[in-house]
Amino acid sequence: MTAPMEEKDASQYPKPSRGLHVKDENYGSISRQENEPPGLSEGITLTPQSLSPQMSSTHTVSQEPKENMRNGTEARSPSSDTRQEQLAVENTVQESNLSDDQGPSEEKDDMEAAAYEELRLSAFKALQCIEEDFAKLRERYALAMLNDLAIIQKIKYVLDSVFRRLYHERLAELDKEVQAITSGKHPEYATAHSEIESRRRKLLKEASKWRQHRETDIGRQVESSLRLAHVHFLAKRAELRRSIINNITEKRRKLRDEMACSDDLGETLATFIQLMISMLTSSHIREHNAKENKEVVDISLNIGFPIGAKPSGLEEAETESDVRMMHAVSTGDKRSIKYLL
Repeated sequence: MTAPMEEKDASQYPKPSRGLHVKDENYGSISRQENEPPGLSEGITLTPQSLSPQMSSTHTVSQEPKENMRNGTEARSPSSDTRQEQLAVENTVQESNLSDDQGPSEEKDDMEAAAYEELRLSAFKALQCIEEDFAKLRERYALAMLNDLAIIQKIKYVLDSVFRRLYHERLAELDKEVQAITSGKHPEYATAHSEIESRRRKLLKEASKWRQHRETDIGRQVESSLRLAHVHFLAKRAELRRSIINNITEKRRKLRDEMACSDDLGETLATFIQLMISMLTSSHIREHNAKENKEVVDISLNIGFPIGAKPSGLEEAETESDVRMMHAVSTGDKRSIKYLL
């Protein structure tokens, strides 16, 4: 940042002629293009030797073509003293121009020298003013730089304080969030906890349903296995009964054959006894088979574990009569056989 340059009054500086070109080792070249006063020579060029008071004798003046005035504007007037001097110089130059043909050449040279001396003094004063202006500008620039540096330091201090405050505020917010999470009052923590809890309940519900399904399935498998075992038991028991009855029947047949071979009477009695025994045994076998078939059919109709069959067998009187008849046949006691019949 640099301070804006203040405009100086034009009356403070003497204004050199139009087309003035000044060369200096310290300030470089300075060119000013303005309207020169009437009557002066056009395109005057000054060197540092000509502007120096000590080197006034070594000056050089050169004539250059005059440029046209831009937009018809006139040059701004310098201070009153300088303006009077310029007017005097202009009048002197005009008079010298008018009296070129009339006066002697010596007077003309003196007038030109005086005019040039006045012009040199005015240009020197203008350069001094410019140098003072540059010094003031340097001072203002240094002050502006100092002000800018102070402002930058102040801004840096303010920014550091702001960043430090924001840092502490952020740390305080993080501490509050940690405390809220620890106590379970943080909104995001509560939301995540509720989601996890709902997911856990859902998984437990699915696991319980799957367990019930597995228990039901396994229970049905066990029940079917038990039923199959019971059916197998009933079938084997019926088969065992049939084999026992067949063995008994075969033994009776052998006994009857032996009794028939013993004598003729025995043959008749044996035939009669065989007929009776066959009738009795066939009826008992049919009844027994019917009961067993009924038990097997009832297994598919019962619900739950089937109840084992309870075979009643023959009555005690029938059993005793069969045993007595078999004993009588084996001993050949006809009276007992008749009594039993």
